[in-house]
Amino acid sequence: MYMNKQLLKESIKRKKKSLLFFNAPWCPACVEMRPIIEQIKNSKPDYAFYDLNTDDKNTKDLEDVFEVDYLPSLVVISETGYKEYSGARQIKKLLQ
Repeated sequence: MYMNKQLLKESIKRKKKSLLFFNAPWCPACVEMRPIIEQIKNSKPDYAFYDLNTDDKNTKDLEDVFEVDYLPSLVVISETGYKEYSGARQIKKLLQ
């Protein structure tokens, strides 16, 4: 699914639960995390999932909104707000 800053604002306004996976094809940890991300995605069927390639200039504004400094990063948006998980170790904790 595609996501940009305007769609993000609309999702938050509608309190739509979402998973935003910030990654890049050149990032070994991002590639390694793909199966884990699939497990997380499958464990949260009521969440919209967005696979965001940070090499795509269209995701830059979202990286800025969530202050994404590390790859991979997963942002979980729920009714109560959002939480960012940076790096493989933090993301893996979501499955525990």
